[in-house]
Amino acid sequence: MLKRHTALFAAFAALLTLCACTRAPAPRPDASFSPDPEPTSAAAETDPPPSSPPADAPGTPEPAISDAPDPFFAGMLSQQGPGFSFEPAEGFLLSVDLPPFRFTRGDAFVEVGYDPSALPEELAPSFMNGYLAFTDIEFSSYSGLGPEGLSAETVTAGDGSRLLTAYLIEADGGCVWLLFSCPADDAETLRDLDAMRGSFILEK
Repeated sequence: MLKRHTALFAAFAALLTLCACTRAPAPRPDASFSPDPEPTSAAAETDPPPSSPPADAPGTPEPAISDAPDPFFAGMLSQQGPGFSFEPAEGFLLSVDLPPFRFTRGDAFVEVGYDPSALPEELAPSFMNGYLAFTDIEFSSYSGLGPEGLSAETVTAGDGSRLLTAYLIEADGGCVWLLFSCPADDAETLRDLDAMRGSFILEK
């Protein structure tokens, strides 16, 4: 599955890199500019010369200009199954300036997001509060997420009719999450979402 989408992800990442590296040059002072001659006393008594805008001081660093948010992450998910399917693989971009990406299929959804303010172990205890009035919740750890074998803090919660599982991955001092949600009795979709963990790709 990974080889099948390597070319697509490479093109997606190249496009993001091109956007991140686009930089507009800042204006520089004209090297031929010279100050106006000092006015004579006669001219000073009549009309003072117009003031010239100050030129940039030599050696002043130019401000960094970039259209890309910082930090940002690119990623991809793929899955083909009767319960939940991506055809082709779905790419996503995460940053502090972008809302989470959500992919919905019927009553199920997959969400990927980024929180720069907390590490996975700090975010885990309250993570499900904004999604579900759960009656059961469980905390654990998981290793082997995606082809890179990423480690994650795992939170699983349910209310009897819906089941949510979140994988919280440490990323650049913050947390990237991968969240699965579907009806608790939909075994087919649960199986497809579980299989999707192996396709998760995340690059900075």
